[in-house]
Amino acid sequence: MRNVRRKFSSYILCSCTLMFLYLVHLPVPTCALEGIGVCTNALANERSIAIIQIYNQKGKVIGKEAGVFISEDEVLTHYYVFSGVERALLKSEGKEFEIKGICGRNTEKKLLKIKIGGNGFKKADFAKEIRENQEVFIRLPEGGALKGKIVSIKDRIKIETDSQMPKIRGLPVFNKDGQVLGIIEFFIRDKNYVYAIPALEGISFEDTGLLNIKEWKEKRTAEWMESDTGKRQIIVYLMGIGEYEKAIIKLKELIKEHPEEEEVYFKLGVCYGKSERCREAIEAYKKYNSLSPDDFKAHYNLGILYISMADIKTAKKEYEFLKGFNSKEAIVLSERLLKYIEKGENP
Repeated sequence: MRNVRRKFSSYILCSCTLMFLYLVHLPVPTCALEGIGVCTNALANERSIAIIQIYNQKGKVIGKEAGVFISEDEVLTHYYVFSGVERALLKSEGKEFEIKGICGRNTEKKLLKIKIGGNGFKKADFAKEIRENQEVFIRLPEGGALKGKIVSIKDRIKIETDSQMPKIRGLPVFNKDGQVLGIIEFFIRDKNYVYAIPALEGISFEDTGLLNIKEWKEKRTAEWMESDTGKRQIIVYLMGIGEYEKAIIKLKELIKEHPEEEEVYFKLGVCYGKSERCREAIEAYKKYNSLSPDDFKAHYNLGILYISMADIKTAKKEYEFLKGFNSKEAIVLSERLLKYIEKGENP
């Protein structure tokens, strides 16, 4: 299983380019919102906003991310800032500072807190509330800000902007008083809409200890693989590479947690069938049918299994079941199954 874990970790990380980060402070004009009649303290302060330049192994800049200082030596940013990253530094006013590591997280909101090997950075002010139709401003990396309006507030803030903005996650969203409301998480392609993670005054963080980037990535991978979503995707991965016996072990573990979930039994039937464990496959498909009597897909697979066991009589019963479903797909499968029955052999 260690090899599978290693292979799967490579599988989910292989598309990520190994990169270097530099948190770069950009100078901000005295009035960052000149032209719209608003000048805010937070936007005007050049030491509260961090821009993250992402480098590949050759030292070429390939993108940017962002964050905001929540203390004189801590930055708030989004949860996935270190995905595919090997090393990070903070660069401000021509000086470089070490990123000591990840020191806190909020898993519900997907926010991350990182500690900087330096101090004196200006802590941003955070708002106490967010309102629909509220006027907001998004700090831009080249200076100035983009004006927008809050359209809706759920687990994320939907913001309509005056124009399209750079695709940089982590940019802070301010109210007219210069207080942070949230940070940008994702964008709608070709639309003037962005979604931000709410980040208000008093936001709490789980203490992670001080983890370097490698330790943080390993922690996230281990947690993901133990999560319900991770377990299911590992099963799909194992089935996709033909590791059916290992997938069976994982499926049985999942059944203990979800004993009445029909789809797990269908996948178990597939794995048993691919492993030529026909009797066990039949039992898994029967369990699936008992939990999902209005579905027809297991009947075709059962018919094929019975043919492989030379039980043509029972295979014909599955054919009759398929014929009884009012579905074009069921009709196609029943006709296909009948051909195999007449030949007396499975595909």
